[in-house]
Amino acid sequence: MIKLEQFTQADIALLPLVVQELVGLIGLTATMRLVEHHGGTSILIPQGKNREGQIAFEAMAEVIGYKEMTLLAKHFKGNDVLYVANCKAAIRAVRNRLIRRDFDAYTLEESGSRAVMKLARDHQLSDRRVWEILKEADVVCATQVSLF
Repeated sequence: MIKLEQFTQADIALLPLVVQELVGLIGLTATMRLVEHHGGTSILIPQGKNREGQIAFEAMAEVIGYKEMTLLAKHFKGNDVLYVANCKAAIRAVRNRLIRRDFDAYTLEESGSRAVMKLARDHQLSDRRVWEILKEADVVCATQVSLF
């Protein structure tokens, strides 16, 4: 899994809009925990009004944090179902950007073949897939304006 500190502002723009909204509401760390635990599914946002809701609220608060869960419950009040996208395309784009960056750094010290073998092991990919990734360009958000 990609570490949170490896996400740039441009990478956040690659996330689905609903996830970007969550990042603005509860922060990147809590959002990515939510994606990790519930990505690709619809979840009920518990309000904690009854015993069952309190248990569900506390369980989700353990995942994303109590403060963040309170913000989420207030924001989605009355609309308690939320689809949490799995963000696979954005996470893959970040991973691929990091592979290209690390390849450039590794090849300052060692051969390209050794760098690819190391990256393949680090990311649990085949050598062939790493070579394919190295041939690709970084994914940028379509809303970015070109300077030229």
